[in-house]
Amino acid sequence: MTAHTPDDLLAATVDGTLSEADRHAVETHLRTCARCRDQVEAAGRARAVLKALPAELAPPIEVAAAVAARIGSGRATVVARPAA
Repeated sequence: MTAHTPDDLLAATVDGTLSEADRHAVETHLRTCARCRDQVEAAGRARAVLKALPAELAPPIEVAAAVAARIGSGRATVVARPAA
């Protein structure tokens, strides 16, 4: 049975924040452990997808204008979310 690299070291591998010694140890382990290698690869893909997202998502201009109009007219209402 192979001892697996702790999750915090795998995460630091993806983040690129490992010390030289830890990086070498993790890279050595990843050469022979498909489970840990798969985790690092999946985390790397997830990180890339998240980095590709815009920093902020703005609503379409029509939505922003409609909200501003309702607030300005005093017609804004609060809609309660139905109980689950």
